[in-house]
Amino acid sequence: MKTTLKLKHIIELKKQEYLDLMEKCREEAYEYFDKNIRPLPKQENGEFHVSKEKFYDNDVDAFRHAYTSGVFTQEESALFANLAGIYNEYKGTNPINVQNMDLWNNAVGRKYGKKTTSKKELAEMLKKALQTKELITDPNDPREYKGLRHINYKLPPKNVGKQFPMNTNG
Repeated sequence: MKTTLKLKHIIELKKQEYLDLMEKCREEAYEYFDKNIRPLPKQENGEFHVSKEKFYDNDVDAFRHAYTSGVFTQEESALFANLAGIYNEYKGTNPINVQNMDLWNNAVGRKYGKKTTSKKELAEMLKKALQTKELITDPNDPREYKGLRHINYKLPPKNVGKQFPMNTNG
């Protein structure tokens, strides 16, 4: 019984570390995007004014997903980043085409997370990936993520398209 309680405590601590890192990545991604790509809307107190129209299903969302996945790759592993991204999509309520966009961008982030050693270098490479349209910035993009995903995932036929060339084992 004591061992089970210790294990539950460790799991809760790791879960909190994951959530804290995810939130830190969100803020860092917004800060970088605001300073280096284009200004983001802010409230009077200087905090970002996050809205669906300005921060989701677009270039900001694509960059944030890729950056977060890249940082998780740098700090944990590509496998951990991949599973965390899948879990995040599985527990969410996004339509399948939005999940496809998010998973694609997570994969791009992992790719550059493996190639970089700092968050700054990662962000700079992801800025280039955004500029070259490697990242998906529109949920209706026809490219289809072909890596590991949760079991209920299936794109509608209209979205079947080019696949992301990647190694799906992490």
